[in-house]
Amino acid sequence: MLITATVLVLLYRQDQVTEHEKIIAQDNEEAATHLMHLLDDQIYTIISASAGLDTQALRTNPNIDLFTAELKKVHGHNILKLKIFNLSGTIVYSSVNSDIGGTSPHPDKLANALRGSQVESHIKFRDTFLVAAGEMHDVYVSGRYIPLTHAGKHIGVFEIYTDATPTFNRIYAQTIRISLIVFGAFTVLYAALFFYALRADRAIAEWQKTIAKFDEKIHNLAFYDTLTQLPNRRLLNDRLEQTKAASKRSGRYGALIFLDLDNFKPLNDTHGHGVGDLLLEEGARRLSSCVREVDTVARFGGDEFVVVISELDVDKAESITQASIVAEKIRATLAEPYVFKIQHEGEAETTIEHHCTSSVGVVLFNHDASREDILKWADIAMYQAKEAGRNLIRFYEPKA
Repeated sequence: MLITATVLVLLYRQDQVTEHEKIIAQDNEEAATHLMHLLDDQIYTIISASAGLDTQALRTNPNIDLFTAELKKVHGHNILKLKIFNLSGTIVYSSVNSDIGGTSPHPDKLANALRGSQVESHIKFRDTFLVAAGEMHDVYVSGRYIPLTHAGKHIGVFEIYTDATPTFNRIYAQTIRISLIVFGAFTVLYAALFFYALRADRAIAEWQKTIAKFDEKIHNLAFYDTLTQLPNRRLLNDRLEQTKAASKRSGRYGALIFLDLDNFKPLNDTHGHGVGDLLLEEGARRLSSCVREVDTVARFGGDEFVVVISELDVDKAESITQASIVAEKIRATLAEPYVFKIQHEGEAETTIEHHCTSSVGVVLFNHDASREDILKWADIAMYQAKEAGRNLIRFYEPKA
């Protein structure tokens, strides 16, 4: 009986460790992928600027401080340390400056990642672990090597370290509790084992819910604008490709509307970015109300928005008419007055009424045009509307 209980506890502990190691490794990869998407240009700058520099020059590279400043703006990840390796295996960035210019203590794992062949990870107990703020003691550190690419080319390796101590402490604490439960249950009644197994199942289910929420948060950060909750450029590109594919299957045209808010900057300058954000949020809601659920409204950046309309008509003239109706609805809706009530601390509530129109560019497309050309053509049409006096709609017309 004692041997059976011991075996069960050890198997449970090993299963939990293995499962959580996979989860931690996956979380690290998703966190690194998220950082690479957000800081792609900065990472490329650090690696490209490292060529030919000695250790001292690498550590005093001004790009280091700029990247660290950008990194501090990224939240939501339990990151202890970050390193960037160039293709020579040299550390060209680390959140611990003294690491810069050195190499990895895991050359085999790094070599695999440098070849871009696979993602390597390791979890170890550290008596002492050096981080930017000083030393940490008695921690479980999860490290993961991930190949870096830029513009489709392999440029180096990203290494991310996270603190796995809370997870392992919970596993070991839970193992002790379950040991007491199992040993007690075997001495009293076998049925008690089933009861406590159900409790363990519920704990695992709660953990899975937590992981699911974390995955959803990562997904939203990667694909949606944090202010308006509209799709960002990355998701816009994916939706545009889907619309082109649908056009190829059905023979129907699609339309892309590129618009810019005409009178947005004066509001920001007069009343501050907080009120400007309110206008962007309201503008996003109005845009979404003008189109179908199958269409896409995305924030392109700043006060620029893009609308992708799918499945118009197989006839080009009729598709132009349909796109014109939607564009006019958008123009008229955005031109309605914006009214905001704001109250600063210690002051009375103030009502702000602002008039903000839009310059709207429209391009009709099918599967033949590239994504880049479609966006460029719509942008050209939008600037034509702006130059013609604003609060106007212009369709892109190819030059003869």
